[in-house]
Amino acid sequence: MKSFRHIFLLLMLLWVSVPVEARSADKNCFTVKHLDLFGLASTNFEWPERKIDALLSGNDSTNARFLIPMIVKQLAAIHSCHGPTDHELERTLKLIELYVALRGEPINFVNKLADIDGKIEAISKDFNDQVLNDKILPHLIYSMDDGPLSGKIVSAAPNSKPEKIAITSFGEVRFISHGGRLYAVATDSADKVLWARVLKGANPDRFLSQIGPEPMAVNTYEAAIVVSLFVDGERMTMYLRPSGSFVFYLQSW
Repeated sequence: MKSFRHIFLLLMLLWVSVPVEARSADKNCFTVKHLDLFGLASTNFEWPERKIDALLSGNDSTNARFLIPMIVKQLAAIHSCHGPTDHELERTLKLIELYVALRGEPINFVNKLADIDGKIEAISKDFNDQVLNDKILPHLIYSMDDGPLSGKIVSAAPNSKPEKIAITSFGEVRFISHGGRLYAVATDSADKVLWARVLKGANPDRFLSQIGPEPMAVNTYEAAIVVSLFVDGERMTMYLRPSGSFVFYLQSW
């Protein structure tokens, strides 16, 4: 769960973000992938330079990686293939500096590139790699929920009727409540079990147990499949890869 300092910081940024009109892009213009996973595909905004300065002055910026998708979104809009722009160079360089700081690992190749477009394209590729990294993806997603959680792998789940079944592109995820514990079982299109887990809350000694009657949602993106449902009265959001592999889940509190 993110600290209240980070929650306040994000809210502050959202309050001061300035909506901007999208410019028409050349049909051959490069695009940043996976922004839809973060709800940013159809939004256009920019942070005032003073707020970027405030973020750069933070001492624990690597704990705010959830800001990275928003930085990448703004940098993509600055790329010259979108046509003339009045973005100031200093603000652009500060956004790039902030990305590097939040990245938390050396990415010196960005600094070695002389032109702004080259830096933006390098960052776009690096962002794509982060989204596809199971260990990093949870930190790119802003949430006040508990997590990332993984439950416990089990060799087999109870042979009971599922309470809910998420239909996905790779097969199914079956949610089975048995003996006061909730299990999730992923199967492929041939009904072969890919994995089975017993689900737990933030307290590792507490097992999740009961699926609520609220509708379940399954959203499919290029990088992930997101299954949302209510468990023990709170929303649970599970992230999977399109192959069916498990990544993590979040549980509201």
